[in-house]
This record gives sequence, C-alpha cells and structure tokens, in this order.
Amino acid sequence: MKVYPAFQILFILASSFFFQQALAQEREVVAISEPAEVYSFYLFSANEKKMLEDALGVKTFEQINLRCREENWPRGIASLDSRNSRRSEITMYQAYNLITLDQVSILEIDADANPQMSQDMLLPQPFYIIIGNAGLYTEPETEDIGSEEDNESFPLANILDPSLIVGNPVFDNAEIQDIIDQVGEEGYEYISANCDEKVFPVAVNSPTKRLAASDVIGEYKAFLMAETEDFSIIEITPEENMHMPDGFIPEGTFYFVIYSQGIEILP
Repeated sequence: MKVYPAFQILFILASSFFFQQALAQEREVVAISEPAEVYSFYLFSANEKKMLEDALGVKTFEQINLRCREENWPRGIASLDSRNSRRSEITMYQAYNLITLDQVSILEIDADANPQMSQDMLLPQPFYIIIGNAGLYTEPETEDIGSEEDNESFPLANILDPSLIVGNPVFDNAEIQDIIDQVGEEGYEYISANCDEKVFPVAVNSPTKRLAASDVIGEYKAFLMAETEDFSIIEITPEENMHMPDGFIPEGTFYFVIYSQGIEILP
C-alpha cells in the first residue's frame, strides 16, 4: 500500500473518485508486530478528518472514529492491562489496512477473517485500531518463503523427536541475524509471528499434546527454512499436509522451531 505524506494526500483527493478506486484495489492484509503501538484513543486532526472523509466517505469515517476507541473494542483487548496480558494473541489478528497516514495506520478487524481468535477478542461487526506504523509488518509480497513453488528449493525435514520443539521461542540477536541472513527481514518477521504454539493446530499447541501425538507429528511434510547454531526452523503448510488427521491440519502456514538434533534432513 502506498504511504502518502499529508500534503500529497490533499492533492490526490482532488480526484476523489479515482483515489477511492485505488484504495479499494490496494486493500492490504497486515499483522500487528508490536501491540504497544496501538492507540487506545486517537484524536484526528482537522486535516486528517477532511482527508479521511473524502477518501473513505463521511459515514465510514464516523464509524472508524467511534469504533477505534478501546471502550468500543472486544472485551479481551478493551484495557491496557488486558492488551499487555494478551500481546501474543493480538499479533494473531488478520487485519486490513484501510489507509496509512504519516505516522499511523487505520486497521479494520473483521470476525469473518479471524476464525482463529477467541470470542472475547472479536465483535459481530468490524472494529478499528489506530496503530503507529512501527507496530506493523506486511506479509511478504514476494514468494521468498511460504510458497509451494519455492518449497521445492528447500530440503525436506523429517521430525524425529517432537519433544525438542520449542513452543514459545525467543531468539537472541545473533539468532535473529542468522535467520535474516537466510530468509530476509520480512521472512524473519513472518516466521516470528507464526512459530508460537498459540498459532499451531489444536492437536499440537501444547507440550503435553505434542508428546501424546509424537508419532503423528512425524507424518508432517516439513521444509527446512533456516538454521541457527542450536535450532532448525521448519515450515509446515496446509497445502502439503492435507493428509494429516483432523486437528493437525493447519489453517495457515506455521513454523516449528526445534533443536537441530530433533530432525533429519532428507535427500
């Protein structure tokens, strides 16, 4: 999505119809990487209000202005304390970036696009979050990772010991740099958002479940995406794993971070 400085936006809005058409075409799926950048309340300036009314329509702006306040959010994120306690879950939202301003973006969160979320983090109607741009990342537009075609260039990995999977990995600076060197910064951020056990399929989203399902986990078709000194990062996609039992098939691509001795690389 294009990011327009304020003075450029006002110029573009001279052709409001064409701007709205472009905006609709560029509706962008984003994820929240830093919940601390979320505004509990945002006061739009007069220029921002005018620009948004012209770009999105007066009624849409009024809805955004009402539903972007924490008192009108789902119960699970309606206070700073609740957001701090559920930071990992907040990063699981699939959000649509309606528009990006100089410093912030306006996100729309719709229940239909977020079946993975618990009910207390959703509303029947869309709601809106204003977030500092530093708190966002965009899923990679290139197919550096996560595509069926590119997986052909990554080696298959056989999971030997699921007990060595790290459910909530925290990478140190050296490990982060190792991963970035192998898959790029966007690739690292995508992996980081999808390697926590909270996004794993329900049958493998806790150490107890993984221990009980050790034999079944070994049936995943996984690809080695990156390695650090101690860990291997393997990718599991829905397309390659429709043979798995119910509860094991992922809704989206996810990653196991596993001690390297827990896998073997297949020729």
